[in-house]
Amino acid sequence: MSPYVRRIRSHIGHDLLLCPSASAIIHNERGEVLLLKRRDDGQWDPPGGHIDPDETPARAVERETLEETGLIVTATHLIAVIGGKAFEHRYPNDDLIQPLIVCFLCTVTGGALAALDGEASEFRHFAATELPPMSTRYPSEILFYRPGDLPFFQRT
Repeated sequence: MSPYVRRIRSHIGHDLLLCPSASAIIHNERGEVLLLKRRDDGQWDPPGGHIDPDETPARAVERETLEETGLIVTATHLIAVIGGKAFEHRYPNDDLIQPLIVCFLCTVTGGALAALDGEASEFRHFAATELPPMSTRYPSEILFYRPGDLPFFQRT
C-alpha cells in the first residue's frame, strides 16, 4: 500500500475508496496474456496497481509492472479505461475499493520475471480458453487486445 493510500485509509477506515489505477497487458509470442497470482486472495490479475500522486498512468503501469514482475516494460497502446461497480474489490483486510483502471498494452524491454515486491506468488501466460479465476473481471477484448483493434469502450 502506498503512503498516500495508507494516509487516506487512516481517515476513512475500510470505507469505499475510488482508486485511479493502471494495468499492463503483456503477451508472449503465442498471444497468451501474462497474469500474476495474487498473494492476498489467491486469484489472478494482470500486473498493475494504484497511480501515485503526480504520476502519469503510463509511468505508473511501467513502475508497477517492474515492482510486481521484475519486467521492464514500455506502455505502447491505450486499450481501455474501465471502472464502476463491476470492478469493485474488497481486500482480505476488508478495505473496499472501486478502481478506475487505465489499461495499456505493454512491450517487455528488459528484466527477468520475478516477484520483487512480494504481491505475486506465481506468474503464467494464459490463452483465452484457459483463463483462471480473476480478482478483476477484465473483458477478453482487453486481455487479448491487438494493435489495430479499437480501444474497449465501457458504457455500463
